Amino acid sequence: MDVTLSVTVNFKDALLGRARQILGAPLSGERGAAAIKAVRKSVAREFRQLGWSKPGGGVQRWKPVKPFGDKPGGGPPLGGSGGSLARAWAGGRGGFTTTSRDRVSVGITHPGAAVHRGGDGTDAGNRITLIRPKRFGKGGVPLMFWALGLGKGAWISFKKLKKGLEVPSRPHATSNPELVRELERQFLVSLLGGRA
Repeated sequence: MDVTLSVTVNFKDALLGRARQILGAPLSGERGAAAIKAVRKSVAREFRQLGWSKPGGGVQRWKPVKPFGDKPGGGPPLGGSGGSLARAWAGGRGGFTTTSRDRVSVGITHPGAAVHRGGDGTDAGNRITLIRPKRFGKGGVPLMFWALGLGKGAWISFKKLKKGLEVPSRPHATSNPELVRELERQFLVSLLGGRA
């Protein structure tokens, strides 16, 4: 006696149902937590390599730290992987995340963040921030003159202060091919029923 057993599984319907579920809330729960982890890992890599992982691919090294007043140069830009910016991006003091069904935000609140980050564009690594005095004391002396001189040991001429101090951007925390690939991988793993 011959017995034939036939089982039909409709993967298409199962896959479409899972896709609808994920697309309805692509970054909720574990998927959002995994995306946050991927962003933090990407930024940590930038701090270890002391350079920006550019949106178009490749790495642009951050400009070296120059001596300023009584602060010697030569240290790692932005404090390196152990500095306060890197620790904030990793979720430490000054770091924050927000999540919703379809969005995650990872960021930091740090006074130097806007100066150094440089924006999301491909030219962010070439941006220079000019810092100029905003408040003046008696006789038109910039208060910044005293703050830098007494606080940092950097006695800078009025003329140079008026022209502005140039701070190069050291961009980080932007989209890059490696981060995009990881987020795509996470999405596919979730779609196929696994954990990211």
